[in-house]
Amino acid sequence: LRTECLARLDVALDELDKEGVLEDQEGIHETVAVDMEQGISQLLETTGDHYYATRGVVKALSKRRSQRAFELARSLNLEHRRDMALRDFISSHVEQPLDRVDFPLIQKAISAIVAYDLRDASLLGVWARLNAEEEAFAQFAETIPLVNMLECMRNLRQRCNAYCLAYNVIGRNEPLKYKSLMESLLTHLQSSWEMVDSDWERIETSHRMTETLAESDPETARRYLDLSEELSRTAILDSQAAANTYLQCVRLLIRAFSGLLRRRIDSDKDLERLAVIVDFVPSKAERVRLWSEIALRMYIQKRVDDCRKIVSDRVTPFLDLFLPEGSNSTGDLIMVVAPVLYVTHPLSAFSTLEQLPNPIRDQAYAAICEF
Repeated sequence: LRTECLARLDVALDELDKEGVLEDQEGIHETVAVDMEQGISQLLETTGDHYYATRGVVKALSKRRSQRAFELARSLNLEHRRDMALRDFISSHVEQPLDRVDFPLIQKAISAIVAYDLRDASLLGVWARLNAEEEAFAQFAETIPLVNMLECMRNLRQRCNAYCLAYNVIGRNEPLKYKSLMESLLTHLQSSWEMVDSDWERIETSHRMTETLAESDPETARRYLDLSEELSRTAILDSQAAANTYLQCVRLLIRAFSGLLRRRIDSDKDLERLAVIVDFVPSKAERVRLWSEIALRMYIQKRVDDCRKIVSDRVTPFLDLFLPEGSNSTGDLIMVVAPVLYVTHPLSAFSTLEQLPNPIRDQAYAAICEF
């Protein structure tokens, strides 16, 4: 708390003593800066949870001492703590007027975040802040490198939203100069939307896109509204609430089926009926998740051959859902799939998991160990 207060005082002195009178008379600027640095060093040397100990300092320094805040966030003791500190730095730094924002440093901070979910959320937050600026701003050209980062976002729904926000910002600032870039954004937006796995997610994503683009591009907004309405008429599950209800019911059936397995009173028809129910789900990722749960329950009941057959027929054909070239990777999907890949064929499982980005690979190994 003391170090955070010193950080806030260090920043406040820039406004309170613009002429440097207090510094000339008392040397207060240097005194506060030295005490603050000593406090930061002490926190890093004597505490275990660096993020909890320094998060207030990072936020306090992020506006006026942005480079120091970035360096502090990068110096924390564990990767996930550094990622969270960088996220806090980015969100706090962009809260100030845009003429004070250091966009190259923001780009550097986003690139330094290892966890893809935090990186995606941070990038989306920056574009949401830029979109909230109703007028054109002088530093707009410095945001163009951030546009190039959008295609690397792994969360497709957030990527679609970010494309819409970036389209709005460019259109509000220099639409003629960057006309080809805006057209490219719409093309990437369409392809990303089509890659969204489930019907209900595509519907909800198109609603968000329609809302975001309504003022800047009514024609495109209307097109996505029409697509969502058409999809709603044909989708089996057209909302997240309906999908969650159905998936929970399926999981109850899987638990009931595992009871049959435990008592050895199941039949081939039981599995066939369960397969019809699972395959009714209009989402490859969710079907892989459900079949992985079924396979693990079979493995637990010593039905190894049946487990391997399910993995071979129902899981491995869809490994592209979470490999690097795929774009639907989620941590919770990996945590279900990794153990069942390992118990059926450990060597090939490790070969597959090695292709994953580091944070997701660690989640997969942790899931295997926990199982």
